Amino acid sequence: MNAVVEMKPATQLPEVVTPMTMIEKALASGASPEHLEKLLTLQERWEAAQARKAFITAMALARAEFKPILKKNQGYSNRYQYETITDVMDAVDGPLGKYGFSYDWVTEDLPDGRIRVTCVVTHEAGHSRSNSLSGDPKDTADAKANMNGLQRMGGAVTYLQRYTLKAALGIAASKDTDGNGGNTDYTLIDAEQFRELQALIEESNSEIPKLLAYVKGEELEKLNVTQHKMACDAMRRMIAKKKEAK
Repeated sequence: MNAVVEMKPATQLPEVVTPMTMIEKALASGASPEHLEKLLTLQERWEAAQARKAFITAMALARAEFKPILKKNQGYSNRYQYETITDVMDAVDGPLGKYGFSYDWVTEDLPDGRIRVTCVVTHEAGHSRSNSLSGDPKDTADAKANMNGLQRMGGAVTYLQRYTLKAALGIAASKDTDGNGGNTDYTLIDAEQFRELQALIEESNSEIPKLLAYVKGEELEKLNVTQHKMACDAMRRMIAKKKEAK
């Protein structure tokens, strides 16, 4: 004789309350236009915050897959080395496309004869980040280089496109003719290191602005390996002190 098995009802997950669900309930209850307008503003802010979080997470994943950018091209009379805009694009285009990113440039002529180039990096979730630089076409080539005005202008635009893209993505060339000294590792953190930061921030209850100020960083996903180590070591010390105090 078969035993009767009592089936327990499945546990229902709590409903996630978002501004959109609040708007739907407000519409059903006949809310006033003023109330609906406030909810719509709240929804826009919520969507913007979600898009920014998606941007940060996806950018950390993309950066982990960027190829090295080598300064393998010789400048005028072999006086310096540099990477071309094509070198930069070849290194980043694959991972950026894989994780839903696109980028573009906006070029403006300034009254003083300078050129401003803005690189805009956009994620498929809707968040974008931009970086602008300006320069004088007369300064983009060696004074002894045989270039006319149009060539200098084209060189200025390409030069600014290259540097604004690198700045917007938070990357640097693997080889630098300036040769920074010291023991600082300027390699940007990868996705695993970013997740480690997030976990330690939550465990130590650290304030992100104060943490960034401590390591002299702008954004968590833009920290280099040395800054990452400084931040993690500081938060681990905080966690240890809290445990000792208990």
